Amino acid sequence: GIDPDTRGAIAVLSPDGSSQVFDNPFVNIMVSELTRKRLDTRSIIQLLRGLDAPPGTTAFIEKSSPFPTDGKLVGLLLSSYFCQSMETFA
Repeated sequence: GIDPDTRGAIAVLSPDGSSQVFDNPFVNIMVSELTRKRLDTRSIIQLLRGLDAPPGTTAFIEKSSPFPTDGKLVGLLLSSYFCQSMETFA
């Protein structure tokens, strides 16, 4: 399962019942003179490739829902950015 937020994580459940949890890697970038955290999709892709998941493995990505004070586009921008970046993984 993937929580696509800079404070989120990636959880892996194996058929043998074991589990692993990885904090989402992020980078700091400047946006309008402010430092913002953004997902480091390259590091996420490296992490996922390193799991050696067999073909047909299912991944669940949490649907982002912004809070009313976050504006209408925040959830859309976050999920769009994450999904576009993940296309390079496929």
